[in-house]
Amino acid sequence: NDFLLPLRIGEELALSGSLDIRVLRGGAEVWGSRLSNEFQRIVVPSWSPAPRLLAVRSANQVDSTESPEVQAFLAARTWPVVLSLRAHTPTVDPKEQLQQMKDILTSPVKPRLRAHRAWPSIVQHFVDHCLHNSSPQNPAVLLVMGAKGVGKSTCCRFLVNRLLSLQVPEVYFLETDLGQPELGPPGVVTLHRIRRPMLQVPHSEQHRHDRN
Repeated sequence: NDFLLPLRIGEELALSGSLDIRVLRGGAEVWGSRLSNEFQRIVVPSWSPAPRLLAVRSANQVDSTESPEVQAFLAARTWPVVLSLRAHTPTVDPKEQLQQMKDILTSPVKPRLRAHRAWPSIVQHFVDHCLHNSSPQNPAVLLVMGAKGVGKSTCCRFLVNRLLSLQVPEVYFLETDLGQPELGPPGVVTLHRIRRPMLQVPHSEQHRHDRN
């Protein structure tokens, strides 16, 4: 049920549907989160804008615990990035499995979620100049605000995921958008402790993080 996907550095794909992904060689990012060598589930419903899967440079190499067949297959090829993909609901027929994977990786034309080029530098500046000087009594705070529809939720998701990818163990997300909350129920101000990347739709994410 697993497929190997080779990518060039900087190559990107728009995702749609439900997919489990892990990195075999190189690196890959989704929603600002650097994917690991363990399977992580990404859920993108048909009504949601498609996030991009971006191949990035990394020194990560093939894990020695991989099967001999996979190691031999990759050793004979020089692809800088190789991912292992698994459909969330695999079918029995191999041809149907292949078509299912193609449908996930070749999303129809629809809006795509793209990180603003300033967001990564904002996160790095926050870590270098704010987070390292913070304390439990005086925590570092990053405020995201703006008019309706400008991308606040997408920005918050990217910021949280990038912080976790930079080895920040947990991020506290105070959600004050009463009309269109990302994690909590509408009309309620909630505080969430997030320790895993936000890679699924809001109604799924609500059950994956501690909240008060």
